[in-house]
Amino acid sequence: MLSFPTKLKENDIESLLWLIQQDFGEQPLLLQLGSKYSHFGGLSSAIQAINTWARSSKTGVLHLSQGKRSKEQLVESTIEQPFKIIASMMATEIVTNDINKEGIKKTVYSAIKKNIEGQSKSLAGATRGGLCSYIFIDHSSKGFDKNFYIQADPTPVPKQISQFENIIYSMIHHSLTVSGGASALPSKKQVHEIGRVFYELFCNTHEHGSREKLKSKWIKPANRVLYTNAINLVESAVNAIKVENTALGNYLNSFSMTSSNRYRFIELSLIDSGLGFVGRWIADNKYTGSASELGLPEEYSVFEKCFTFRDTSSGEDHKGTGLPVVMQKLTELNGFMKVRSGRISVYRDFKNQPYSLGDLCDFYDKVSHKRCSENLTEMAQVVGVAITVLLPLEERR
Repeated sequence: MLSFPTKLKENDIESLLWLIQQDFGEQPLLLQLGSKYSHFGGLSSAIQAINTWARSSKTGVLHLSQGKRSKEQLVESTIEQPFKIIASMMATEIVTNDINKEGIKKTVYSAIKKNIEGQSKSLAGATRGGLCSYIFIDHSSKGFDKNFYIQADPTPVPKQISQFENIIYSMIHHSLTVSGGASALPSKKQVHEIGRVFYELFCNTHEHGSREKLKSKWIKPANRVLYTNAINLVESAVNAIKVENTALGNYLNSFSMTSSNRYRFIELSLIDSGLGFVGRWIADNKYTGSASELGLPEEYSVFEKCFTFRDTSSGEDHKGTGLPVVMQKLTELNGFMKVRSGRISVYRDFKNQPYSLGDLCDFYDKVSHKRCSENLTEMAQVVGVAITVLLPLEERR
């Protein structure tokens, strides 16, 4: 049986992904309901790993570690964090250590359905402490949240950018207020810039991360997740991060602590269970081969193209990748971005490696910390795209 890591550290999840790749879908997945995610990227990595397992599994059997929990407590545990919801929804069968398993899947689904339907009642989405999230399950009339979409058949259209600014401000406001960082709320200018990043990333996953090879068809079963989380770190925590992730540690250390001796950031992430950058490119360009037949440099070349082209030929506001705009705004915001797709895991520190529109797309390899054009590390194949952004929120004076 494949066992999901309990602390959701990125390196542990990468190890699991290699096991999933070598397993060929034979084994069920054991999920420890007491799992906790690490700061920056742990949750997005967990969701992507769940999607990767679900796509490769031949049986889709999910084992929930019930322990001494009652059935009610078990169900409540499944809706505590987005990755548990995704695991439950993508599984075809849910098993517990309770001898009487009858009705557990139906009960879990019912609780998740209620949770997802309730997320649209607030612009901050579903909230658990400082974590704010929206989950889109499948793509149907119930899969297009009214906060994000104009309900128009047959093709729902994302709302205008001003609505996305309202959503992201509400999510950040809740995340920071709960974590005790309300004084670090962004200015109007920052809200606009973060809103543009949020809007472009959302439109990208709507347009490219939710469709089958034939773009007129939605992927089913499928999901998309977006979340914000406030991160308040003491100096010792930053030093500990630097041991595990030199690039991220150096980025965090480049900022000054607040008057309360904290480093304050907001984490923003979008994850989909789509074809990934390469899979989408193959489908759109009618490439006759498979993604696995491409060499790693060729795969990164496709990735570069996705972050180079600003718009599609349609010229519509909700079309196109918009990813060069994202990089420009992240430079203005002194942000940090991590992207995991296919067999590559890359990052860029936009404070220390600023980007201007028209510049070459230049990311760094997650393992070697070298420019991807110089060195690429082959990672385990993953489903979809996970983009995680870290933004500093310095206190006002």
